[in-house]
Amino acid sequence: MRRFLTLLALLWLSIILPLRGFCQITGNASVSGNVAIGPVHPYYYRPTPQMGWNQWPAFDYYGNGSEAVIKAIADAIVYYGLNADGYQYVSIDEGWEQSTRDANGNLQVNTTKYPDGMAAVAAYVHNDGLLFGAYLSGGTTDCTGNPGSFGHEYQDATLIASWGSDLLKYDVSCNVPIPQVVVATMARALQATSRPILYATGTGTFQSAFQFYAQGAQDARIGNDMAPITAGWGKVVHAFTNELGLAGYGGPNHWLDEDTLMVGPSLTTAEDQANFSLWAIQAAPLTIGADIRVASSPSAATLATLGNTYVIAVDQDALGVVGTQWSSVNCGSATCQVWVKQLTGSAWAIAFFNLDSGSHTISITWSALHAVNSAFPTSGFTTTMDLWAQSSLGTLSSGYAPTVSGYGVSMIRVAP
Repeated sequence: MRRFLTLLALLWLSIILPLRGFCQITGNASVSGNVAIGPVHPYYYRPTPQMGWNQWPAFDYYGNGSEAVIKAIADAIVYYGLNADGYQYVSIDEGWEQSTRDANGNLQVNTTKYPDGMAAVAAYVHNDGLLFGAYLSGGTTDCTGNPGSFGHEYQDATLIASWGSDLLKYDVSCNVPIPQVVVATMARALQATSRPILYATGTGTFQSAFQFYAQGAQDARIGNDMAPITAGWGKVVHAFTNELGLAGYGGPNHWLDEDTLMVGPSLTTAEDQANFSLWAIQAAPLTIGADIRVASSPSAATLATLGNTYVIAVDQDALGVVGTQWSSVNCGSATCQVWVKQLTGSAWAIAFFNLDSGSHTISITWSALHAVNSAFPTSGFTTTMDLWAQSSLGTLSSGYAPTVSGYGVSMIRVAP
């Protein structure tokens, strides 16, 4: 009998409950492609991808995230005016907790790293006019062996809500029995707090885009960690294949997350711009991973990349379309790719990526784009802009053929 009951429970967790998540469409549920998306968190709706900063790539990856870092980053976002560009969230990551829960089963803050406690850290971020992001693991333990939220979802959701958290990064990459069930349970736990907490989750697989939105997440990872921040261009190259075939699952309130930006000291300016453009054309969340503390003196080029409001506008466009790769051809030892994203007001963003080390001319005609998507006009464009040069290209009647430097990008916006 005990074995029978165990098998019955496993059947419920692995098959019946996930199917209920797919079939029950509640709240602000929507449809993307042929996939029903719901139930959506009733207390939070995210019409555009979130923007902010996460502690993992430059600090928590090395085990040295801290209260002092979070406060300095919040101050830096305001100091450099990045908040005015749309960067809102300042988020902790793995490593904030102690290795055991307390006698009541509550997670405990590592007071060596966060001496004032997490509520005080969140309050500091809020006082800077920003939003605070928390981190939990959906496993029995996280990837380092610290306590996970499996079996403690409501208790842990109540805890982070009591801090004043505005975002939860829910990591289901380690020691998670059934990811879609774990994600659904935390979604209900967050709803029970009645606090508007953006719910970001995923494992960097197709499963995250398809199943996790159906279980209540507003953000799902589609790629591996972009860490450490010193990893360089190779990490960015891998991201060019993450979104292929998944664009139909992304859109308002269910964004495809490429993880943190690599923009920073390990990339050249051309690579920074390519990284930033890829995230923007995909309508991915723009989450800074670099150390941008004032005391660390981030370069003017890094800040200019992160603060390019023309490219940010592509990412944040209200139409909410996820851009797609329309062509990929061999260029030297790599590929040259054209990505396209429809924007509001009959406008389009087009990005020309060169993944080879040498310069290449990448050409496209409007008729060729129209052949792939009949919504794309063939009559030409009179309102045009090079988004990195921030200058007009004049009238583009039949197409465009920029010469793009190695590992670089040319990104344009065109409208009739």
